[in-house]
Amino acid sequence: MSKSSPTTPSPEQSTSPNPWGLSSARIISFISHKGGVGKTTSTVNLGATFALSGQRTLLIGLDPQCGLSQSLGFDDVTLRGGLKDVLTAGLPLAEVVHKTSLENLSVLSPNAKTMAQEEQYKAGIGEYGVLEDLLDQVRDDFDTILIDCPPGFGPETRAALTVSDSYIIPVQAEELCLNSVKRMLHFIQDFGPVARKGILREGLFLTMTDSRIRMSKRVSKSLSKEFGRDVFKTAIPRAARLAEMASQGKPMVIHDRRGRGSRAYFNLMDEVMVRHGKRPQPVLGHRRSLRKSAVAGLTVGSGVKQTTRGNGSAPGSISRFWRSITRRGNGESSTMET
Repeated sequence: MSKSSPTTPSPEQSTSPNPWGLSSARIISFISHKGGVGKTTSTVNLGATFALSGQRTLLIGLDPQCGLSQSLGFDDVTLRGGLKDVLTAGLPLAEVVHKTSLENLSVLSPNAKTMAQEEQYKAGIGEYGVLEDLLDQVRDDFDTILIDCPPGFGPETRAALTVSDSYIIPVQAEELCLNSVKRMLHFIQDFGPVARKGILREGLFLTMTDSRIRMSKRVSKSLSKEFGRDVFKTAIPRAARLAEMASQGKPMVIHDRRGRGSRAYFNLMDEVMVRHGKRPQPVLGHRRSLRKSAVAGLTVGSGVKQTTRGNGSAPGSISRFWRSITRRGNGESSTMET
């Protein structure tokens, strides 16, 4: 696993629009009032799908527990620094950004190993404007930055919202989670920087769904009734392989590439891109094709709030992904391998 920092892009890369049509990275925060909803898992896997589509992607874990970096195969030995070291020792941010074994995917974690270090980290990251100033150092080096926030509305979450272009909300398919979503949205509405900076809500998506369980169906119906088009059509199914992801040190879209969960994360990536009027890019090394999926009928260019649905199809990456597997013979290599 390579640990070097991302290389500085050429002037042509810095000035040309990225896949979002921006001159620098789009920053999206994953937030939730409740823990255990699949927020870190979704950040890792959605980030991996962006990377597989050719986007230079940075995943930032703001939770001192460092679950995000562990899910990508890093530990106390292989992490050579993090946000804590930037805040306390003044290290340049680029020196503590770690490349993963997956091309185009990098990770940044707090690296706070003791209680005292954690307190220092929280105090530093919570200061207004600090995280924004830090990310300005590397924002031009990436196309997409995804931030995994700890549960609740602590200093890390507030800092992430302040620096983000938008936020996305994973909702576990349990009835108790619906109330926590409403509480969280009230907090966001009352949080000044969201309104002042025009930070958008990408949408909400269900996690840990099981079509065999009535509660999953009730929660899905209630969420759609309450939030309408803000709810992504893609839902992440409950999968035993998700629990294995951290031990394998790989995103599920790599570790269990044939699974339903992997398909769902590719579908979710397509929905996010289509909501911004962008046609999803092909997965690296695979042919173009059209497919019917969770994004079928979404109108490209409809915008985050005005996404439409209907019949039809939209281009995406998952068909290319699965067809490449069925076509691959013995001994052939794949860009998906790590």
